[in-house]
Amino acid sequence: MTVDVGVNLDGYLPTDNDFADLDLINTNFDNMFITDSGSINFDPGNDVDFSNIFNSAFNGAGTNTGFAVNQVADLVDNDELAHVSQDNSGSVTLNATGGAATAGDGIGAGGDGGWDSWFGNDGGGAHADDDLAGSSAASAAANITSTAFTQEIVLGANLQQNAFDATVINGTYTHTTISGDSE
Repeated sequence: MTVDVGVNLDGYLPTDNDFADLDLINTNFDNMFITDSGSINFDPGNDVDFSNIFNSAFNGAGTNTGFAVNQVADLVDNDELAHVSQDNSGSVTLNATGGAATAGDGIGAGGDGGWDSWFGNDGGGAHADDDLAGSSAASAAANITSTAFTQEIVLGANLQQNAFDATVINGTYTHTTISGDSE
């Protein structure tokens, strides 16, 4: 017996024609970027733009003053460190041999002589002095130096800078505040 079954599922079967499949279960993420064109333009909104800050600010009789004070605060949350290790189990062997140094007694004396008479010199006639000198020196020196590896880890390095300097020279400074209050 042969049984043929025909089912027409055109338009009902799912297709997998997208460029990315994300099966996210119990997942937390932030700022995830996915693109099929290869180009992403991300603007977190922390750009400083001073191009229009002083528009129409200097329309007075030449005595207007404008100050632009930019403040920068870059805060980084780097207060977690995990699985850091440093292994100093290597061996260090230091040997220093200065060698050998020898010195003798360092004393020497001399005197030549002969017999001197009114008959003439009898094979001598050398008048040696009787100085005595002594000197002896020896040195055996060895130098050795050893250094080790040091690791420093700094967490939570944040930067904040604010700067402002205003000076009035050869003139006067007048400040007027206008508000919408009825006072």
